[in-house]
Amino acid sequence: MMALFPIRHPRLGLSIDARTITLAEVRRDWRRGWTSLALRRSSERELPPGLIRPSATEPNVSDVSALAAELRALRGSRRTAPGPVSAALSLPDLCARVGLLDFEHVPEKQAERDALVRWRFQKEFNTSLQDRRFAYRIFRVEEGQNGRANGAGVIRARVLAVAIRGEIIDQYEQACEQAGLVPVNVGLGGLRLFDLYRHALSPVDELFFLHLGESGFSFFALRHGCPAFLRVKPLRNGTSAATTSSSTSSSLSNEVLATLQFYTDLHPRPPQGSSSTSDFLRPLYIVGNHGLPASAAESLGITISSLSVDDLPYRKGRAVGRLSFAGLPALAGVIEM
Repeated sequence: MMALFPIRHPRLGLSIDARTITLAEVRRDWRRGWTSLALRRSSERELPPGLIRPSATEPNVSDVSALAAELRALRGSRRTAPGPVSAALSLPDLCARVGLLDFEHVPEKQAERDALVRWRFQKEFNTSLQDRRFAYRIFRVEEGQNGRANGAGVIRARVLAVAIRGEIIDQYEQACEQAGLVPVNVGLGGLRLFDLYRHALSPVDELFFLHLGESGFSFFALRHGCPAFLRVKPLRNGTSAATTSSSTSSSLSNEVLATLQFYTDLHPRPPQGSSSTSDFLRPLYIVGNHGLPASAAESLGITISSLSVDDLPYRKGRAVGRLSFAGLPALAGVIEM
């Protein structure tokens, strides 16, 4: 799991999105391993409109004190011990800059590798990493799967990198601390859910993963287990992916289908019969409410599979209610894979 501020793994997870905040508490039996993980309690609270506006360039919280009050109210509805409590904080993907970087060679030494990745990120995305939290993960690219001829210029490693402005993350952390919640581990909801659901994805050559948040979506395309394309996109006109009106569903479907079409144009499939990857429908795994028409997906060679909370590797305690899609990042933050 790639976190922007990793210290330790707490039992309490907190997710903040444009419209909803959620707390999830887990219990572990370390003698039995992570398979004994159980969700003890979960609670959810709707936020006032406009309090949170996810953005990678501007402050997200219009009133830090008001957000702290909402967090206190959420925590007060639970039977937790008084005093500060450590928590894993999951934020909207839209509040960070996320990108893929290709490398022919990655240095073995950590310091040299960090410097190279940071330099490339700043160059590729024309942004400074000063006063930003930065994290990355390296994926090895299989030989023959990088789209280039053998020899010079072969991509051997692909890096998934994340950067978030200090003033943005500071707002969230200040609100948490005012509410008695110490964010000892900070990450992005969509990336955490991708990690969390990886065990449920079919081991095929090419697949897609889509997380629908409350103000946008995150789309991942994987080839041979390695990210080949990603897009973190806000929905137009402030549309919420969490709502289910016909107009919202149509707008969301159009945005997702446009992303799928763009990826297909960018990475066309081999002609039928020339490769096994062109002979089956590629799976698109979706976390969140959607109205994506199956026929439109199939026209792009894609079949849709919806992922639910029941696909996650944990047990549910007796006191737990139904965890909504908005609350899944809170659970993802405290499940150690």
